[in-house]
Amino acid sequence: MSLLESLIRERDQYIQAKAGAKATADALAQAKGKTNNALGIESKGYAVDGKCTDSNFLGTVYTTESAVYSQIVGDIIPRANQKIAELNARIQAEIEAERERERQRMLMARRGI
Repeated sequence: MSLLESLIRERDQYIQAKAGAKATADALAQAKGKTNNALGIESKGYAVDGKCTDSNFLGTVYTTESAVYSQIVGDIIPRANQKIAELNARIQAEIEAERERERQRMLMARRGI
């Protein structure tokens, strides 16, 4: 496998991983909304004499969802975008280098070298 093929394969893997991270973030955003709605219902459901008890299961779930979502959107996806951009630049440079090598081969062939 050539360097160019290897770079393209690596870039494509990052693109697929980024798509998976984006799908996960989208699902988490929906889950956060549903969990937040459920928090209101839970607080009413656990009210005794108009006062809420200390059950915070959904609050913990919401906090975890929020933390994971923030990590994906704030760190993982931007790092994937950066790596994809770096690989695209390396791919372009390798394409140009291959063109130059081919040009040099053709010049040498014309000269009989």
